[in-house]
Amino acid sequence: MKRGSKPKPELSPEFAACHRLSNDGAGDNATTRRRTALVAAERNLNPSETEAVMKGRRISLFLLGRFAEKHHLHLDWLISGDLKALRETVQTRTDALLQLATTIEMQNAQWQEYVRLYGRLGNASVPVALAYLRNLTKGGTL
Repeated sequence: MKRGSKPKPELSPEFAACHRLSNDGAGDNATTRRRTALVAAERNLNPSETEAVMKGRRISLFLLGRFAEKHHLHLDWLISGDLKALRETVQTRTDALLQLATTIEMQNAQWQEYVRLYGRLGNASVPVALAYLRNLTKGGTL
């Protein structure tokens, strides 16, 4: 009687997704560094903030964790490319952006962010931003 191969056990969907990602090379050092570089480029970070993660042969999990915590990222996305973790990161950031200022410190921080963002607008964008703000105040939402 010929023996066949053992049946493979059923994997949970989360574990199967992680297994597929690791087989595709989503968790190697190069892709982790690439995701870190993408975050740095998107947020215009100083190269000194990513230097510890980008240099060396191996990536220190401690340094990567500090980077993720500082910039409000999920470590699962940085390390393995898990898109559910990226979605949670985006949702958390969106929720934080929509918070009402409950303290004077929060109000000052929001005002400073507004001034910083308004200062970065180009000449063509200023009228659009002003029209949007006018519409907000007319609609009674402010």
